[in-house]
Amino acid sequence: MANYVKNVDLMRAFKESKEKGELTPEIIGMFRLLIDGISKKMSYRDPDDKEDCMSFAMEDLCKYWNRFNPDKSSNPFSYFTQIAKNGLAKGWKKIHPPKNPNTIPFSHITGED
Repeated sequence: MANYVKNVDLMRAFKESKEKGELTPEIIGMFRLLIDGISKKMSYRDPDDKEDCMSFAMEDLCKYWNRFNPDKSSNPFSYFTQIAKNGLAKGWKKIHPPKNPNTIPFSHITGED
């Protein structure tokens, strides 16, 4: 398997999984590549936090993979990428809940800790 995911390959793997009614090892590998690529663009204080967030992303991909409709869109890459991003963010919020969920901490705006 390559170090990247092509939209055409992802669509083919999705259709195979949809026919079988379960995720194939190939599409799970593609999900791992997607998550790994996205998580490299983010910074984490602790490597364990990164692994936990990646697990949340994989959980969401496994939960929502069959909601993609190839009749409405020919771009599964963007669909699954967005699910992975949301899963990473959900994991981060679960691990580090905001002190006051109705406000944005000043450190997020300035980049200070």
